[in-house]
Amino acid sequence: MEGKTKKALIPAWIGVACVWFGIHCGPGAASGNQTVSYFVRYGLWSLIMPLVAMALLGLGLYYAMEFSRRTKAVDFKDFANKLFDPYHKIFANLFEFSFVGTVGLSGGACVATASTLFHDYFGAPVWLGIVAIVFCTIFFSIYGESLVRAASTGMSVIIFVAIFAVVIAGITNNGGIAPSFAGRSLSDANGGAALWRSILYAAFQSTGVFGGCIAVVHGLKNRSEVKKSIIFGIALNSLFLIVVALMLLGYPEAIQDTLPNYWVITRVGAPVLVACYVMVVFFACCTNTISFSNALSGRYGRFFKFKNPKVTKLIIAIIMLVYVSAFSGFGLNKLVGTGFQYLGYFCIVTLLIPTIFVGRRRIKKMDAADAAGVS
Repeated sequence: MEGKTKKALIPAWIGVACVWFGIHCGPGAASGNQTVSYFVRYGLWSLIMPLVAMALLGLGLYYAMEFSRRTKAVDFKDFANKLFDPYHKIFANLFEFSFVGTVGLSGGACVATASTLFHDYFGAPVWLGIVAIVFCTIFFSIYGESLVRAASTGMSVIIFVAIFAVVIAGITNNGGIAPSFAGRSLSDANGGAALWRSILYAAFQSTGVFGGCIAVVHGLKNRSEVKKSIIFGIALNSLFLIVVALMLLGYPEAIQDTLPNYWVITRVGAPVLVACYVMVVFFACCTNTISFSNALSGRYGRFFKFKNPKVTKLIIAIIMLVYVSAFSGFGLNKLVGTGFQYLGYFCIVTLLIPTIFVGRRRIKKMDAADAAGVS
């Protein structure tokens, strides 16, 4: 029965890549706010640097996922303890601190954005948007990592398709891609600054992406599946950022708005696309909070003594949602522009770079030990 179920499902490596996309494509990315802040402000460099950022993030994630798979690390704290031993007390606590901070910043942006959109688009009370995201988060979180992968895959497909529809409509309405390139050259902006900004982007994404993907990596059978997941994730996330940047380069006025994508689509004049955009942002918020809730359950679930694991996951999801709601009051611009920036500085030296160097060395040692054992 179990074998038949596995054959009927989308491959686990695609599901894990979609968990990455779901965490990445939170309200800041889906709204275009993050894309403007970290890429579009550097002109044509914004069509190159997303690939650099996602390749760097993917490299770190590969070592995090492969190490976790082989050592059977069950959560982000267990991963950091094993990877950074004998200095695990320092790095594991730093990782935990940055992950909890990421949950607050990104989750807060999700709650703030979802509730605001429900109010602006439907004319509904703000609390209704909060209730909707709370319900979705709790429902999918309590049924384990298989459902989290499935939910992230389904929502990611919808998000990706809808964002492409929005981008195509925006570009077509603007007379094609010519306005995005008109009067622009790479020399208009500092390439070094654009590179640094992309590194910063990869760094602040690393904590949430590492934690969320480590929580579901055990569905992958071998290194080949880890690599497939990473390659697919790099392509999916890079393409998402690049096409949004391409559209926004043609709308200088949109760059000044808090929700640049919404600014564009409301001017295209297609109500169905506006509805699609609202759905996209809501799903983006949901995939974000669901993945975080699942990761937190993997880390802190052991401290709860309930016989039914669903009760434990329910309580952790509720605690997380209360926690992120406290951050939502700061607003999207401050959370994305200021909060994520300082988180990026912190994560460069405490997580992303250390994981790449230490992870590579540890995996090479495990490969050598395996080879020696075989011979």
